[in-house]
Amino acid sequence: MKKYVWLTVFIGMVLVLSGCLDGNRSKNQHYASINNLKQIGLALMMYADDNRGNFPAPGARGKDNRPDVVGGLDCLIRHDYLCDFNVYIMPYDTMGKIAVNKASFDPVENCSYAYFGSGVAAGAVSGDFPIAIEKPWRLTASSTKLAVLFADGSVRSIEIPGVSSKSCREVAEILMGLNSFTDKEKKLLRENAVTADELR
Repeated sequence: MKKYVWLTVFIGMVLVLSGCLDGNRSKNQHYASINNLKQIGLALMMYADDNRGNFPAPGARGKDNRPDVVGGLDCLIRHDYLCDFNVYIMPYDTMGKIAVNKASFDPVENCSYAYFGSGVAAGAVSGDFPIAIEKPWRLTASSTKLAVLFADGSVRSIEIPGVSSKSCREVAEILMGLNSFTDKEKKLLRENAVTADELR
């Protein structure tokens, strides 16, 4: 009988510990995603430095003088600012696939982050203007935090209950409620969020 009691206690401890490890794993994955956005932010700042302060936008020309067609995060790869394809996929994204090469990079399939920086000039918007976010629909159903890259280069984790069921437009509205933006910034943010939703 003692053996069964000890076996039950041991199994209970294993279950409790495995639950703790799962919690740590999801927390570590969230921090890895924040780190990805920090790297993307640095690449965007380098792009802006080389392009008169402008973040990528459709029709803008990169350092190789080729026009950007999409004007999103994919231009960081096309113009050699950030070519580590792993950085563009969140660790917990089950839908995204890591790109095989530069030519095959698809911002919908090979990127877990939505880009809100089109038409934005670094320094011309509030530092709290969101430039990129985790695509909400690619988060786990239990997610309540969203990593956001801001125009000042910072990345913060924002608490949004039920975030995985939200669109980029809904997230943009929530972010506008947390910060004060000019009417022009609000219009630009809404337009970029709708574009990100259309690329879903």
